[in-house]
Amino acid sequence: MIDTSAAAVLFPTSAVSEPAVEAPASSPAATDVAPSPTTETERQDIPPEIAEMRKADAARAMYGATAFVSEMPNGSVNGLDVPEARQVAQDLGASSADVQTFRSLAATHLAMPADAATRTQWQTEANSYLQRMSISESDIDNARALVARDPRVWQLLEQTGLGDHPNMVQRFIDLARTARASGKLPRK
Repeated sequence: MIDTSAAAVLFPTSAVSEPAVEAPASSPAATDVAPSPTTETERQDIPPEIAEMRKADAARAMYGATAFVSEMPNGSVNGLDVPEARQVAQDLGASSADVQTFRSLAATHLAMPADAATRTQWQTEANSYLQRMSISESDIDNARALVARDPRVWQLLEQTGLGDHPNMVQRFIDLARTARASGKLPRK
């Protein structure tokens, strides 16, 4: 049975009554440019599992540096420099349209986090989608695993409240299905 309780879609521990946490004043804004190390090995913020996954991806070595350049031409996303934000999008298996949608929603909701009523409405819509499409508990668990694989993704979704957004829930379920089918989201 699918857990359709409030905020249980991608963030089973989220509290609906609390609005999304706003970024601290000292953190870079969504358009600030953060300094970028020249190689991944110099980066200290990449989770070890993600670094290993990237090393094992042969296509990434060929196309990684040019992925999503037009979708993320400058700035940063929640403190991630643009080259790393592009890499994170690749890690998720996102499409060009996904990146544009994610970036737009994140920019909007970092500047003005969703209030409790909005998040409750999103959760209702997301739960309706899950029931209408007969989404399995396994699919939901896979989406959660995809989000949790990189703590920076989890943090961004939690900070903005977008883990409750019906479009994000739908896309993460689809991305997790693709990742699982291609062996990029191993079974636990």
